[in-house]
Amino acid sequence: MKKIFLIFVFSIRIWGAESVPDRSQLFRLDFEGALAWQDYNRNQIPNSTSGTRLDFARFSSGAQWAPRFYFSYRFNSNHSLRALVFPFQTEGTQTFSENILFDGETFEAGQPIQGKYRFHSYRLTYRYRFFDNEFWTLTVGFTAKLRNALVALKQNSISREYSNLGFVPLLHFNANYWISPVWRLEFDMDALAAPQGRAEDVALSIWYLFHPDWEFGVGYRTLEGGADNSKVYTFAWFHFVTATAAFKF
Repeated sequence: MKKIFLIFVFSIRIWGAESVPDRSQLFRLDFEGALAWQDYNRNQIPNSTSGTRLDFARFSSGAQWAPRFYFSYRFNSNHSLRALVFPFQTEGTQTFSENILFDGETFEAGQPIQGKYRFHSYRLTYRYRFFDNEFWTLTVGFTAKLRNALVALKQNSISREYSNLGFVPLLHFNANYWISPVWRLEFDMDALAAPQGRAEDVALSIWYLFHPDWEFGVGYRTLEGGADNSKVYTFAWFHFVTATAAFKF
């Protein structure tokens, strides 16, 4: 298997070896289309015996559409900024065999309940490239994340929703391995853990540079995290299959 892998990597390095990518473009636009699956999405409001720990993943089944939009600006070869807009929402209807206590209201068993989960994320990342050679580029940085979250239940005339707008600081790391001048593997991560909670957004993808200004990538992303405090318990884990088109100029 090792010999087969080495032959594969060597073959890709030969393919397209005449095209050397230009890594000096100032601007980059990325559109990431993704299908998302929920592993779990547990919420309890309030975080006490007067609240039911409810898995909002039960309100939706199958894949959810989850696009992302990135805009990057490079000051020079080592310093850059990247902005992210990630709107994400799921909703559906489910019937439960027990009463649901949510944010001071009781939703009755045996009757359909409409559930909504929203997690819009806006981020600005400063990135510093500290290593760059023919094969590897390594980048570290800091991310300022603004989250706009909401969980809501509705049953007949009864409805309750809990929303939260908050700032989350994250650490950033990015690594690229250039298999050839036109093929690369990328690992990208924003993450941080603290006593108040944690957040991890990790992606692994493979990219093909089919034009000096255009690049296409496919990969896998996982998003996990949440908070556990006196007001709310909320933890979710999502998996994404991604396809991204990028324009550099």
